[in-house]
Amino acid sequence: MDYNSKIKLNEKITLIENKDVLKNIFEIAKEDLVIDGKKKYSQNSSGIYFDLLLISDKNLLKIKDLIYNYFSETDSEINYLKENFDYKSYSNDDKAEAIQGNNDGPRLSNQEKNILLKNNK
Repeated sequence: MDYNSKIKLNEKITLIENKDVLKNIFEIAKEDLVIDGKKKYSQNSSGIYFDLLLISDKNLLKIKDLIYNYFSETDSEINYLKENFDYKSYSNDDKAEAIQGNNDGPRLSNQEKNILLKNNK
């Protein structure tokens, strides 16, 4: 895998918020990061850090597939939510529409709407 592909892979990894997916990525990478009992990664309270250049192409492809599956599932969930979401505008005011028409002109304040309502009765 070339250097630019590894950069793109790293950018995708930084977008993942699911800890289980991140743990799976580390488990795949760990095969190449522990050599003769020596760890080639650092770990602290913020997380685990390692260099993608140390990972074999075979394991990078596994990680790439894992990331692809994660984002395809996430994208399908987002698309489902978008399709089943009804947008209702807050600015749709029946009283103002009755008084002002189609709201094409300047917006009226509540005080102006009440004055017009009182005069129309």
